[in-house]
Amino acid sequence: MSSRPKKRLPEMRVASFPVRISSILCTKMRVTAGSLLVWTLVNLGRNLTDTVVTRKAHTLVTAGPYRWIRHPFYAATALTIVANGLAAANWFLLAAGTMTVALLVARTRKE
Repeated sequence: MSSRPKKRLPEMRVASFPVRISSILCTKMRVTAGSLLVWTLVNLGRNLTDTVVTRKAHTLVTAGPYRWIRHPFYAATALTIVANGLAAANWFLLAAGTMTVALLVARTRKE
């Protein structure tokens, strides 16, 4: 057995923010995203589908967050992904999240 101390990996800082400020910011982003998601699902009602299809008996939703945002579900998802990447202070998660957001943007063009 070696008695050498283990090398610690360097800590990653989120931009130049101290950890406390960045964790508070990320928590606020997550709460905002969660609230937007719930508000969206409540206002979608029976129009919620798991695939990109238009139902025969659909209605145009213009209430709730749809008054201001065309795709609030995707906006909430994107905000959550960014918040998680920043909270983890992991560039890989942030990059993977950015790619996921890019795929969501591509999907919104179909809708």
